[in-house]
Amino acid sequence: MEIEELVQTIVSQVLKQLNRTPEQEQVMEKECIMILEKKGNVKNEPVLNYLGDSVEVFYVDNEPPRERPMRYILPFLSCSGMAALAKGMAVEPVTEKVLSLFLAGRCVEVFEFEYKLFSQTAPDALYRLYESHEESLAAFGLKAVEVEENYTMRLRKKVVTEKDIIQAMEHGVAVLRIPADASITSLAVESAGTYDIQLLKG
Repeated sequence: MEIEELVQTIVSQVLKQLNRTPEQEQVMEKECIMILEKKGNVKNEPVLNYLGDSVEVFYVDNEPPRERPMRYILPFLSCSGMAALAKGMAVEPVTEKVLSLFLAGRCVEVFEFEYKLFSQTAPDALYRLYESHEESLAAFGLKAVEVEENYTMRLRKKVVTEKDIIQAMEHGVAVLRIPADASITSLAVESAGTYDIQLLKG
């Protein structure tokens, strides 16, 4: 009797798999990525725009229920978080998660390093210190997200500002796709021309 129940369970599971809708099939094929930040954090926006819609995204506050993520992406690594991690320590929950991933032998990608924002103003000795932290962290399994130069990014905002254009320029964007009903500020249009970024609606 137990064998019959087992066979029926297997048959029903196989039939479910065969009768998946195209939408279910698409979700099954999507790459699973965890963003190492809480959902809704503004720092996630550039990462989401870079990833597009072809991936399934989870956050530290809603871990994936079915499988281990293929990639772990940290949107922003602060100077204090970087210094702590380089010493094998964590300063807050996100860096604790990064440290636990390192200890588990997993690779973590970082989208933006805070220290690089100060390349023009930081004293050479201090800047070199953070560069050495980056080298140490690379040995632990941290690497910068490889953004293709001149790539297309999708922005999901109703109002596009100069700040959005500057952010896109910093990430090597050549074409910025925006919603058809989005408004673009005059400074954003001017900046797009200055940085040679094409704005496409739709």
